[in-house]
Amino acid sequence: MISPRTAKKIILGSAPRRAVTKVSLEAAFMRVSARDVRARVDGPEFDRATMDGFAIRSSDTAVIPAVLKCTQAIPAGHIPKKSLKKGECAKVATGAMLPGGADSVVMKEEAEFLLSGPVTLRRRIAPYENIAFRAQDLKKGGIVLRKGDILNAAKIGLLSSQGAKDVAVYRAPRVAILSTGDEIAEPGEKKKKGQVWNASASMLKFAVRRWRLAPDYLGIARDDPGQIFKKIRQGLKSDIFIITGAVSIGDLDLVPGALKRSGAAVGFHKVAIRPGKPLLFAVKRGCLIFGLPGNPVSSLVSFLLFVAPLINSMLGYRKGDLIEKGFLAKGVYNKSDRLSLFPGILKYKGGRIIVRPVKYSGSADLAAVSGADVLFMVDKHKDLSKGSAVEFFRISV
Repeated sequence: MISPRTAKKIILGSAPRRAVTKVSLEAAFMRVSARDVRARVDGPEFDRATMDGFAIRSSDTAVIPAVLKCTQAIPAGHIPKKSLKKGECAKVATGAMLPGGADSVVMKEEAEFLLSGPVTLRRRIAPYENIAFRAQDLKKGGIVLRKGDILNAAKIGLLSSQGAKDVAVYRAPRVAILSTGDEIAEPGEKKKKGQVWNASASMLKFAVRRWRLAPDYLGIARDDPGQIFKKIRQGLKSDIFIITGAVSIGDLDLVPGALKRSGAAVGFHKVAIRPGKPLLFAVKRGCLIFGLPGNPVSSLVSFLLFVAPLINSMLGYRKGDLIEKGFLAKGVYNKSDRLSLFPGILKYKGGRIIVRPVKYSGSADLAAVSGADVLFMVDKHKDLSKGSAVEFFRISV
């Protein structure tokens, strides 16, 4: 049995080198950029108005009131017909290209004008009012996106403004999930006496979708060596293969044997953690295999502590870990000889994160965990008092 720290080190050390792929901007949201991207054009590409109004030569307002002749109207997206001469102005829309000779824009509200006829200005206008100049935000060849940046809505918008239709990101891992055991039935099915509905698979499928991945669910393999082996061979086509149940040392815990038969190399089996002790990790030709305990809370703990950091790492997120720190609202005693995790609810008080433990009966108590915000960690045989610092990770994966 190894420590959680050692287990995580083995897992992350087994991850393959990140592969790079191009995806459309439509599919790029919250992915991680794999390369620097440089500007194809200046931003903006031309001097433009930032207000609806009139483009003028500021020198024409040296004497007030100034009466100017409006010689053209320039909507956004259109090219000026001619440059301004002395005593002339042009009606412009927000975003419109400025005509030659113009060095300022007067807001529509500050001008006196009729539908046709002269435009009267009653204050001196300084140069460069209400103008966005070419390349003032971004120069051609400048960095638009850096390697490692997360593609949020603003960054995708910036790429779109540069005419990009796709972007290089780290390839998303293919994830497969397999449930095992005669004792489970799929939700919606009629279950036999003694069976329970399969909570772990549903929970893990949606946990994986946090990264906008679409896991391949392989269904339930019954307690039959041949059936489990067949399903495992199918799952080995993925990059990350998650198996729930049948990983301990009981007579029907058939997964370890089936993995060895398939040629997978077991990295470790059993971690000093509660819940989640039976966790198994193996590798077969680039497929990283997790054998998670069958109890739902044990599966969730194992996923959050060990699978989630791997997915983060493979997708290129700089922060592979999901662990945060807070302070206990009341004391907790861990009588176990293993690092233990307990559900808690978060509160914020005086700028501090407070973790309030909730009533919890063990690794099958999904009701308690579903009503909690976090799982917090307490070292073996540790008696923590109110106000003690604890590490936790959020359940809302």
